[in-house]
Amino acid sequence: MTTDKKPTLFDFLNQIKFKTEKYDYSKKIANSYMMSMFLSLDRKLIDVVNNINGLQFGLKDGIIYKYYMDMVPKGKRYLKWPKQTPKDKQFNKDVEQEMIEKGLSKREAMMVVKQKERLK
Repeated sequence: MTTDKKPTLFDFLNQIKFKTEKYDYSKKIANSYMMSMFLSLDRKLIDVVNNINGLQFGLKDGIIYKYYMDMVPKGKRYLKWPKQTPKDKQFNKDVEQEMIEKGLSKREAMMVVKQKERLK
């Protein structure tokens, strides 16, 4: 079943939550890793996600999608993605600045910024 509208990751998550088959599964749009990340935000689904987590990279994405279609209970869920805090955003800016100014790798720049924060 396909429609004219191009589906997004959220459309596939809604198919899992509401048990509808509006779109044919596409690995490019909704890979199993991203579906697992979003579904694990719901505390009631952590066990379901954890059961398949060990097999995540050994199974094909379509099989994991079918697993979620079968195992996730039907119902409305609000999955809120955690956003960066202003402190996190500033930390990332400081890391980028250190990388540019001193020619450091991201890992080294993060260590420098963390050290500076400890000294404050």
